[in-house]
Amino acid sequence: MRNPLNAPNFLRFVDNIPGMVYRYSKDVAQTNLFVSEGVFSLTGYRASDFASGKVNYRKLIHSEDQQSVTRQIEATLCAGKPAQLLYRISTRSRETKLVLENSRRVVTSNQKQVSLEGIVLEVTCLEQFIEQLAKELNKTELSKQSHRSFAETMHDLFEPMRTISTHCQLLLDRHASQFDEGGRELAGRIWDASRRMIALIRDLREHPLGTVSHTVESCESQEVITQVLASLKPLIEESGAKIELKNLLRVNANVVGLGRIFQNLICNAIRFKKEHSVPHITIGSDKTKEGCRFFVKDNGVGIALDVQKRLFSGSSTERISEQRNRGSGYGLGICKRIIELHGGKIWVESVPGKGSTFFFTLPQS
Repeated sequence: MRNPLNAPNFLRFVDNIPGMVYRYSKDVAQTNLFVSEGVFSLTGYRASDFASGKVNYRKLIHSEDQQSVTRQIEATLCAGKPAQLLYRISTRSRETKLVLENSRRVVTSNQKQVSLEGIVLEVTCLEQFIEQLAKELNKTELSKQSHRSFAETMHDLFEPMRTISTHCQLLLDRHASQFDEGGRELAGRIWDASRRMIALIRDLREHPLGTVSHTVESCESQEVITQVLASLKPLIEESGAKIELKNLLRVNANVVGLGRIFQNLICNAIRFKKEHSVPHITIGSDKTKEGCRFFVKDNGVGIALDVQKRLFSGSSTERISEQRNRGSGYGLGICKRIIELHGGKIWVESVPGKGSTFFFTLPQS
C-alpha cells in the first residue's frame, strides 16, 4: 500500500499545523510511523526525536492523566470509534500544557488493525481565557474595554483555525487523487478537528457576551423542538437515539435561544451515553409556581456530584475529559446565560451510571 504521508503537498500541509499530526503502529510500544514537525512547538522535541525512539510521546502525558488516557486509547483500539481526549502534557522545558487529541484506529480492508493516527492541538490559552472570563462574569457588566479585548482575542483564535480548515478542504478538493484512502481519511480527520475547534471558539464568543437576541414572543415549545430534532437528524440516526416528547407547553421565550438550549441538552444526552447502549431521551414540561418547567431526561453515564456543582460555570471541562465524545464543553454555560436572560434557572439531577435529568424554567405564555 502506497504511504500517502510521503506526498510532498500533504507533508508541507501537516508540518504547518500548530500541533502534532501522528501515526503510531499497533504494537505495545506504539512505534512512531509518522510525526509532523509541528510537534516541536507543542513539546519542545523534534520530530526526529520521536522517529528515532529517543522520545515517547505517551510518556510526556501528565502522571495524573496517564491512566485515563491509556484507558481511552485502549478502548478506541478495541471499539474502532474515534476518540477525543483532553489532558495535560509536560514539555521539554517542564512547562505544563493542556491539549486536545482526536484519534482513531486505521484498519485494512479485512478489518485488521494496523495503526493509530490523529492530531493533537494545544488549548491551554483557551482554558486560561475561559477562567478569566468566568471571573469577569461575576461582575455586573463588562466594560467597553473588556468587550474590545474579548472580540480581538476571539478573532485571533478564530482566524488561524479557519485558515487550517479552509486549506485542508482545498487539499481534499484539489489533491485528493494523490492520496490513497488512508491519506484522505487523515486529512478529513484534521479538517473535522479544526471545524470542532471553530465551534468551540464560537461557543466561547457567544457565552460571555450573551449575543442571543432577547426578543421574546409566545411560542409553541414543541415546534421549536421539532425543528431542533430535524437539524440533529444525522446525529440521532447515527446513535439510534429514541426520543419521546411529553406535554410540551406554550411559553414566552426567544425562539432562537430556546432552540439553542434544547439543541445543547439533546446533543449532550446523545454524546454522553453509556457504552454499547442506545440513548433514550424524554423531553417534557409542566406548570409550576415559577412558570413552565422543562426537563430533558436521559439514560446516559450520569454526572458525579462534585462535577454537578461546577457544571454550569462555563469553565468546567470534566465531562469532556471523562468521555470520548465531541463537544466544546461550554454549552451548558451558554444555556444558563440564555435562561437567566429570560428570568429562569437551570439545574440537574443525576446519578452516575443511571442517567441525568436537566431542568429549566421559563415564563409560561
